Amino acid sequence: MRCRNGNPIRQAVIVKSIVKSSSDSLCSNEVTEENWNHQQNVSIAAKLDFKYDKTQYRQMIIWYRKTINNITMERRSLRNITLVICDRDRPNSICSSVNDPHIRTFDGWYYNNFLEGFFILYRHRYLPFEVQIATQRCNGQATCNCATYVRSGDTVLAIDKCRKKSFFEKWCHSRNIGKFECSNVMKFHLYGHDRITPGTKIYSRNNGKQYFVIFPSGTQVKITVDGNYISIYITPSPVDYGNTAGLCGLFDNNSTNDLILRNGNSYQGKGFYKRGQPKDFCKDWRPDLSENIYQGVSKRPYNHELYCECDGNKESSSVDSKCNTNALSELCDVDTSGDLIRPIFEHSESQVDNDDGHMDNENKRRRRQAEANPLGDFDIEENFDPPNIPVDNTSVSWATEVCQNFLNSVAVAQRCQKESVADFTTSIAGCVDDLMITNSTLWMTAALDSLKEHCFRELSQNPMYIDDPAKTQIADELQSASCLSQCNSHGNCTKGTCTCDAGYTGLDCGFDLTMKLDYLEVYNSLCDLKRGNCSSAQITGFGFIPNITSCWVQPVMVTEKGMEISGNSEEADLIFVSPDEVHCQLNKQISALIKVFNTDFAQNSSLFIIIYDSTCHDCSFHPTIQCIKVRNSCVINGGCYGPGQENPADKCMICRPDKSDSEWSFNSDSDSCNMNIPLIVGLCVGLGCGLIFLAIVVIIIVYKVRCAGSQKLPSLDEYETMSHSSVHRSHNFAYDNLFKPERIEVAGSYCDGQFSVQKEGPCSEIAAFPKSTNESFGL
Repeated sequence: MRCRNGNPIRQAVIVKSIVKSSSDSLCSNEVTEENWNHQQNVSIAAKLDFKYDKTQYRQMIIWYRKTINNITMERRSLRNITLVICDRDRPNSICSSVNDPHIRTFDGWYYNNFLEGFFILYRHRYLPFEVQIATQRCNGQATCNCATYVRSGDTVLAIDKCRKKSFFEKWCHSRNIGKFECSNVMKFHLYGHDRITPGTKIYSRNNGKQYFVIFPSGTQVKITVDGNYISIYITPSPVDYGNTAGLCGLFDNNSTNDLILRNGNSYQGKGFYKRGQPKDFCKDWRPDLSENIYQGVSKRPYNHELYCECDGNKESSSVDSKCNTNALSELCDVDTSGDLIRPIFEHSESQVDNDDGHMDNENKRRRRQAEANPLGDFDIEENFDPPNIPVDNTSVSWATEVCQNFLNSVAVAQRCQKESVADFTTSIAGCVDDLMITNSTLWMTAALDSLKEHCFRELSQNPMYIDDPAKTQIADELQSASCLSQCNSHGNCTKGTCTCDAGYTGLDCGFDLTMKLDYLEVYNSLCDLKRGNCSSAQITGFGFIPNITSCWVQPVMVTEKGMEISGNSEEADLIFVSPDEVHCQLNKQISALIKVFNTDFAQNSSLFIIIYDSTCHDCSFHPTIQCIKVRNSCVINGGCYGPGQENPADKCMICRPDKSDSEWSFNSDSDSCNMNIPLIVGLCVGLGCGLIFLAIVVIIIVYKVRCAGSQKLPSLDEYETMSHSSVHRSHNFAYDNLFKPERIEVAGSYCDGQFSVQKEGPCSEIAAFPKSTNESFGL
């Protein structure tokens, strides 16, 4: 089995939970004098290749090599093992929530969810992977997906276009825009703790209109944003088989048991039929307050294994290893351009919890607000009872004909239907339901997008379109004939690329060059250095254009008296996140006046970001822009310090606001700082400076010698005999601790290739000693 680029796909990998030492091969197990009589376990996992490649067979060779002091003394083959790799990739197994939303489960059951609120779309039963959605009315009778929240471990990606009450009053109502026609600014958030969950990949495409997430389990989540609606497509991995819950149903290749309630029972109530509205089932999968992830989750590290591809050589018994946290999944046919992890996470939201797992005061305030009002500012009515879709044979026939004619008019849809690689029936059903509810053809493009998503996913997973030259040509032709959003009718599609008409730009020709910036806000306008990264101004609004929008930054100083300009205006680097969000980079984390514009500088909008440290200042925009000094803090040479905080250049000088809040104060409570004071006072009486210096040096030398002599340094032989059994140890350990020799004892037995040794005294960390003699198994 191979990828479209011709590279072979390995069918199995070695699983490593712990890397034992730098000298230990990731494709071998060490056998030493301490563990030779213990069972050696090797974990093997099937490669997640997302190909319908049926059952595969591979040979695993186990060989033995004995080494002494890194010299091979003996090698021989022990046995060959045949691995049987079972294929659990299933055709047409994408779960989707499109537009209104129309939901298709992993096993192909189709139904509608026109309720408002938050819902668990997908959740793995045992692993910390989850997708939630939020829906609200986008017309008088039905709802649309307005937000999605993707959780991998303790990292949460949030794409939010939900209408907020404050936004409607401030923006739409003042412009006589109706409630259901009011489109909110899309906001992108990445909530996390120090780093993205290992093995998680996040990508952006189409100028921030598409997002792609890959879980460590291989499960893939695609999010598309088109105007006022969001669609979500989830491709399961074999790890999900029999282990999924939520609106996507149970993934087990059986569509009749997809609507499973939380209690494990199969739903058989109202709306239990294809294209129905199983309202009570959907309500059952509303998250409670403890399950809601729209503001991130607490710190819960996900310990992901390391996966190794081991290539052996029968002649030399050598093994080459390629190991990483993503080696379990084969991503060769996945578009991995536009990696968002680095540019976005560095400017992401503050952590939900502190590093010690406890919430700070601000997060406690947020939690209290959420408990008092779980929906917050969301304009969502969970009590809304949507009507059923009108059932009229004449109308259904008319809508079906309109939808079929539309899809048949698009060459890509025609060819996908001819190749039978897409769920054409579900796409037609969604299109018909939209027409019946809205009596408008504006939503038909959603059906086309859904059809293309299913079609191209099947083309990438079916080996026939890789191995068969004729079928490969068909797949290439389909890819060339398909463009993003079919160029939004503002350009021509040629070999998969849009050539835009005059006045339009973007990968999908979806940006009008005459568009003006509007409703601009700095999301992190009050940026507290104590709570997060303030290296960019996160600006939201309408009208941003890729490669056109620019920003200029001018430093300002904010005091109790107000704000004043403190430097020249300069153009800053800009990260284009989406049509509704850009990040203006700040070279220095200081307060600034920001001007953002498209083509005409005269039409710029002036914005402000105040960067401060809440340890020393309390800043606000209302009633005026100002920063007030906080009591019980120090501001020294422009730096902010809390009570007792040491001078980075001199630990004997600390911040003591009771003495001075603008200068360092001597740390009189420190014994180490006080011990030298009597030595210095009065020594100058009747003595020359040279004699004074010599006396001090002699005293220090004598003191050091006495200190060293009072502590007996164990010999290397003593270190060698301190264990309960004979162990080769690193001789560097004794010399590394010359001035802090401490008695050590073996605190445990040999485990995972290392000895755990507990030091007594002030150093309580674990020391581990590598072996110089070993035997190893190679795989």
